[in-house]
Amino acid sequence: GECWAQHDASDYRGAVSETAMGVPCLNWLSHNASEAAAFAAAGLGDHNRCRHPYGFACAWCHTLPDPRRRGRTWDCCDIGQPDRYGCAETVTVPARYLPRLRREGAPAEEAAARARPGGAGGESVSRGPHRPAGV
Repeated sequence: GECWAQHDASDYRGAVSETAMGVPCLNWLSHNASEAAAFAAAGLGDHNRCRHPYGFACAWCHTLPDPRRRGRTWDCCDIGQPDRYGCAETVTVPARYLPRLRREGAPAEEAAARARPGGAGGESVSRGPHRPAGV
């Protein structure tokens, strides 16, 4: 999955660059430079990736007019579901917490989220959508 957590996809900064119907997205900056500048903080810029800059019901992008959509020049993108942990991050779980957390059957990412970072010894654990296999 792609890295985002907000239910409305306002924090989506992934790489999907076509609509849910498979129509290629247009470059935000080339299509409408003033819109791209006004919503730069929302991830608009010199790229053609889907974004959610302002209040639509979905992450979307500009497209060429498409007769299948009655000439509409934008459409929603299929970016999947938000990741429960948001973006992947690596935390160090102190060695003293690992046996207890694993005994409780917590998956590594939940163990990492519940343990306090730091301390002597420990194990780096990635949580989120990009965790290493076997962790």
